[in-house]
Amino acid sequence: MNKIILTFTIFLILIGFGNYSFAAFNNVENPVVVFETNLGNLVIELFPADATKHVMNFLSLSDTGLDGISYYDNTLFHRIIPGFMIQGGDPNTINGDPNTWGQGGPDERLDAEFNTIKHNRGIVSMARSQDPNSAGSQFFIVHQDSPHLDGKYTAFGRLASEESFQTLDKIAAVTTGINDRPIDPEQVRIIKTTIIPTASVSGYIPYVDPERTGSPITKSTGNQIFENQELGISFSVPEGWLLQQPDKNATPGAPDIAAVGPKMDGVNPVISLTITDEGDKTIDDLITEKNDILDEAVYLNKLEILSQE
Repeated sequence: MNKIILTFTIFLILIGFGNYSFAAFNNVENPVVVFETNLGNLVIELFPADATKHVMNFLSLSDTGLDGISYYDNTLFHRIIPGFMIQGGDPNTINGDPNTWGQGGPDERLDAEFNTIKHNRGIVSMARSQDPNSAGSQFFIVHQDSPHLDGKYTAFGRLASEESFQTLDKIAAVTTGINDRPIDPEQVRIIKTTIIPTASVSGYIPYVDPERTGSPITKSTGNQIFENQELGISFSVPEGWLLQQPDKNATPGAPDIAAVGPKMDGVNPVISLTITDEGDKTIDDLITEKNDILDEAVYLNKLEILSQE
């Protein structure tokens, strides 16, 4: 009888760098955020039911407050990749060294709120490092559908006007240089940020629930058992780990299950699990093969095994 082999790949990723509207924010009914740029306006409607903390953070940063200035005012869309996305929200881009663009943001970081919203054209999502819980102020707007981002970044809003999509295309079309930076920054600077009622948006695109993946995403609240009866597996999930079952039809080669742990000593532990039919090979055969690989790595001084059970 053929046996099913569970193949675990464990590796470390190095750090690189109804309607869902709120009823009101600072007395603004059904608020949306408007970024004014030299290429047009971007109107962003928010999804608090999917990413409550990220939406509140975005609104708070967008708010002009008593001084009349928003955190996002005078920042740039500093990373522009046509056909993929435009990224902004870094205060370093106001007057900082271009070599620091993409590294700035508030000291306080947000825990991930990964959800099932697909990263389709016009979706607004939070930028982050490899640490899932590292989002601050930087965000990106998807230029063309990017399913490889689904479940890995916190989607929290969408472009909500016809002009917004025209502006998105204009920004994506500007000339860029090294590290996808705009050659003429003034073209893509956020001149003014305002929060207005949805009812005041010209050319508003009526809200519909965003398209979603069929991949449930679960954040462990403590050591608990993850079980998938269809795959015939179960295992203990440590506290703070993020789990995803990728859509293998949409992403060929994706694992059956992926888990990302909290950062430790500058890296995030990642476990991916793929189930394959290995014919007559047993689990003992697989363990022997893996041990041979580990032994070679130890011999070459590329690996030190501290414990093994």
